[in-house]
Amino acid sequence: MEDHEITDGQEMNMNPASGRAMNWCDAVSYDVCVASDVVDMDDADEDETMPIVLDVDGSCVLNNFDDVDAIVNCEYYMPNNISHYFVFCELIDFLNVSANNNSNLFLLHINVRSLTAHADDLALLINGFQLYVNIPQIVALSETWLNDDTNYGPILSYFPCHSLVAKNRVGKRGGGTGFLIDKNLAYENLNCNFSLSSDLFEWVGIKFASDNKKNIIICIYRPPNYKLDNFLSKMQEFLYELLKDDVGSDVFILGDFNIDLAVKNQASLSFLNLMAQFNLHPIINQPTRITSSYSSTIDNVFTNYGIGGCPKGILYSDVSDHLPIFLCIPLNAKAVGGKNPYIKTRLINSENLKKKQIVYYRISSGTCLITGPILNQILRNS
Repeated sequence: MEDHEITDGQEMNMNPASGRAMNWCDAVSYDVCVASDVVDMDDADEDETMPIVLDVDGSCVLNNFDDVDAIVNCEYYMPNNISHYFVFCELIDFLNVSANNNSNLFLLHINVRSLTAHADDLALLINGFQLYVNIPQIVALSETWLNDDTNYGPILSYFPCHSLVAKNRVGKRGGGTGFLIDKNLAYENLNCNFSLSSDLFEWVGIKFASDNKKNIIICIYRPPNYKLDNFLSKMQEFLYELLKDDVGSDVFILGDFNIDLAVKNQASLSFLNLMAQFNLHPIINQPTRITSSYSSTIDNVFTNYGIGGCPKGILYSDVSDHLPIFLCIPLNAKAVGGKNPYIKTRLINSENLKKKQIVYYRISSGTCLITGPILNQILRNS
């Protein structure tokens, strides 16, 4: 799959499907795919567990995280760092107080479930931000549902201040990833010689420099109901291939992973352990997809950046059935408010196990000639 950068947009002022006026553009005629025409591609999430539902004064309240232990021993899942939900006006006030908007990068991710069908709603959200705080610069999109036959002109007309970078699913409907990128942000597409089936996951990436440091932004969509082991194996290869030459870069991986981190099971723990191998940790620990019967934390941002007090959270929005998630980081500055947790690991393989068994055998049989601190050091290192 190739990245497609689409910047030659037509302009318009009304969506024929919704009749919403968009005053900053000129009108053109086009066919738009309305929500009712789109096939529902979102299957049940893998390893989905029903949360406890409490009835409080007749209201249905989802008990999502109150009874869940910390998944990893790091600051992101401590009680004082729980992800917060914001309505739009609250988020604007929060950002105005906590961030210097002219020197910050605002990252937003949403599983849009058809960019064509929801372009007008997404444009209203983005332009609302730009009206008050001049952000966001990068909007990561999963499940764009675009293809090579898509007419991009009507879509781009909704986003006159952004360029669109899209990587579409090949040979099948649905899926797809992309970015809406502020035209004032200088970036380049991220290329990786990595063979990958869209059944496992789809991705698109960009990179840009700030304060002589490289920033890598990746958007990922993992379809549900495909074997988790295959995904984890390919994800490990992908991250190694992608990051092996950019060890010092700040990395931000946004997406819908269809692995519920609200549930402590083998799937979530294996995924978190894999990402931790690359010093990538999640910033969202509250549900991002909520229905009347269940909720799940399947959308997230993984980063090696010390986010500390950086504004982050979940935005109440009805653009799609996934809530947008966001992170605001300072440009031209060092990581804020502490470092990511230091995780000490030990390589366990057949060779090291064999060495340790030999040492233990010699100790038990009285044939070991090494004692004291030197022996302890050998055992620790093996």
